[in-house]
Amino acid sequence: MNRLKFFGILTVKQRLSLIPVFILTVISSGLEVFGLGLLIPFFQYLSDPESIGRLPEVLQTAIAYLPGNNHSEVAMSMALLLIAVFVLKGLISILTTWVRTRTVYRLYRGTASRVLSNHLNAPVTYITSQN
Repeated sequence: MNRLKFFGILTVKQRLSLIPVFILTVISSGLEVFGLGLLIPFFQYLSDPESIGRLPEVLQTAIAYLPGNNHSEVAMSMALLLIAVFVLKGLISILTTWVRTRTVYRLYRGTASRVLSNHLNAPVTYITSQN
């Protein structure tokens, strides 16, 4: 079935209910990319603390704000930040799945209800002419 035809059978309210699903999916994807993007600088810093100078300026500035006076304290701060990002990403992913499941169920229920109502209200001649 063509996806555009699917949107044609949805009401405006049903179409608007898809917006939070889209927004949460984008946020979840962004956190996934952000978390994975932090892994390389983290492991690079663990292997060579002097490699901070070769990182992009944004990351250098962010690392400068992390608490810690020596290599191991900064590394621990970076590890805690990574854990926090992945926990947040997991929570957002759970929320996204819950909202998506609830929205799809409501769309299914509303569409099935309309189809049944249309069928029950159809003239007898139409119903008998159909398979």
